Amino acid sequence: FSQQGGESLDIGEFAKTLSSEREVIQSSVISVDDLKRKDLLGEGQFGEVWAVEATFGDQEVLRNAEFALKIQSKADMASMYDCSDNSPSETVRRECDIMSQLCHPFVVRHLHDFEDVDSFYMMMDLIRGEELWNVIHRETEDGIWISGIPEVNAKFYGLIVCDTLNFIHQKRICYRDLKPPNIMVNETGYPIMVDFGCAKQITADVTFTFCGTPEYTCPEMISNQGHGFAVDHWALGI
Repeated sequence: FSQQGGESLDIGEFAKTLSSEREVIQSSVISVDDLKRKDLLGEGQFGEVWAVEATFGDQEVLRNAEFALKIQSKADMASMYDCSDNSPSETVRRECDIMSQLCHPFVVRHLHDFEDVDSFYMMMDLIRGEELWNVIHRETEDGIWISGIPEVNAKFYGLIVCDTLNFIHQKRICYRDLKPPNIMVNETGYPIMVDFGCAKQITADVTFTFCGTPEYTCPEMISNQGHGFAVDHWALGI
């Protein structure tokens, strides 16, 4: 792929660099208490996402480096998973495992994870920018909401998301929650896919779990016919 300015970067070398950095972080003696919380980036059903600073460790990568820390409440997750086959712990572990397989420039990178009595913690790359939803829907100075983006911008975002989905699907992973709030537009204008809580590695032709966001849910999932990777194409169209 080409970065801004036309400079090309080999995807294999990119993945190798990202994997190396993650190994340095995971091999360092660091705990969640060593991460200094700076800014609250967002709140959701299960918890919060903070911008944190790592100031612990001898490795240069951990000195004054900023990351995102996703904090999920075990109690809140347990209330939802009472009737589910997957426990909160299994769900978080699956998300971490899936993200660890996806070294890609337009997928948020999982770096480390922690757990204590009350919460699960996921340490990820910090993406400075805004949700694609906020790019599409804007409030004017007069307090009027307007929606829409130029066609050339829509093609740009659509192309990158579609190509990233292709990479994810080649790993036999179905994303299952594609929507503008789950796409971050970074400081240089590129869309980055985040939040893999609904993602699943599919070994059969179809799976039957009902998940995702209703407005973007495909007909076969609603009718419980079994779904595959096409659910992501449906959501992309929506």
